[in-house]
Amino acid sequence: MESFRRALTSGRRLRGIWLASFSHVAAEIAAQCGFDWCLIDLEHGCGGEGDALRMMQALGRSAIYPVVRVPGLRPETISRCLDFGAAGIMLPMAQSAADARAFSAALRYPPLGTRGMSSACRAGGYGRDFDAYFRGEAPVGIVQIESPAALDDLEAIAAIDGVDALFIGHSDLSLQLGVFKDYTSPPMLEAERRVLEACRRHGKAPGALWRRSMDGRSRLSGEGGLFALGTDIEALSRSFQTMIAET
Repeated sequence: MESFRRALTSGRRLRGIWLASFSHVAAEIAAQCGFDWCLIDLEHGCGGEGDALRMMQALGRSAIYPVVRVPGLRPETISRCLDFGAAGIMLPMAQSAADARAFSAALRYPPLGTRGMSSACRAGGYGRDFDAYFRGEAPVGIVQIESPAALDDLEAIAAIDGVDALFIGHSDLSLQLGVFKDYTSPPMLEAERRVLEACRRHGKAPGALWRRSMDGRSRLSGEGGLFALGTDIEALSRSFQTMIAET
């Protein structure tokens, strides 16, 4: 199986799904349906760290890359999720290059970072494959751009080694820019332009949770990178409503 890092740097559009319900069945279905990656959401989702472990166990050896969004810059949570087997970590609400630099360090073992080591971790085959895991590619680091402060420090954030993708948090960013959920407003389109240009200058991948209202006008249309197509909760809700409407 191609590594997550290589897939991310291929220039392809990687289609993902937000797993907010923490349903193990939903995780299995997402993998079987052909999503490239999934987001296990510890920031706003309906589960905790133990549930994240069980979600990754449910995904098993499928071809989907599990990414965990941590609640914030918490090195201990980042370390545990990586030990569980996360292929990447997403940091929400990064405000500065200092945040992104600390995040990058938490993803990697010394001397490049500060991540603690457990040779018996699940990611290393509970000790059987740890040497290969330790010498392999570093996990993917994804920083969410969700505030004017992050936009102001965008170039410095994008320049940090260990930050592999800049993921636009459209909901929070639109709220803080005074255009809540107006994803095709001039301030949001300008923010997208700045993120895309920073990604191109520094060799990073862009990303976003795709919204239907973004089609056509969004500068992200047709871009490669990390794009979630929705959430499991939204998909289930829409399906239930359609069932009722059609009967």
